[in-house]
Amino acid sequence: MMFKFIDDQFMLCTRWKYLFEDHKLNENGDCYAAVWMFRHKRSRKRCFAVIMKTSKTQD
Repeated sequence: MMFKFIDDQFMLCTRWKYLFEDHKLNENGDCYAAVWMFRHKRSRKRCFAVIMKTSKTQD
């Protein structure tokens, strides 16, 4: 994924399709992504941790 600043917002762009396919997600599913951004200690490059969470409804 690529990090971009577009229209005064930070966005992770490209390759989201693979993330959805790998985790068997769908567009209208009860899930969300928590994204953490940090810099690598040695290289100082941007890194991301994407944590996929689902909300399970109780009947």
